[in-house]
Amino acid sequence: MYSVFVCDLFHASQPDHEIEVPGFPTREVAIAYARRRLRASIEENRAATPEETREKWRIFGEDCRVVGPEGVVYLASAEAQR
Repeated sequence: MYSVFVCDLFHASQPDHEIEVPGFPTREVAIAYARRRLRASIEENRAATPEETREKWRIFGEDCRVVGPEGVVYLASAEAQR
């Protein structure tokens, strides 16, 4: 089983800044969920330019990572930097 950990970047310094969304049966399903959540967070933080959008997302958005039996298998922040 795989879990998606969602990090509230605005509250990253607080102990409860992450939530776990467990129960994904495959790596692919978990990554698809994390990507959708990342894209929604970026859309919520849309700005005038791609650079401003990325900066706003880094401050106010959500980041996701997928964790499975083999460890961390996906980092949404790596995809957001493209």
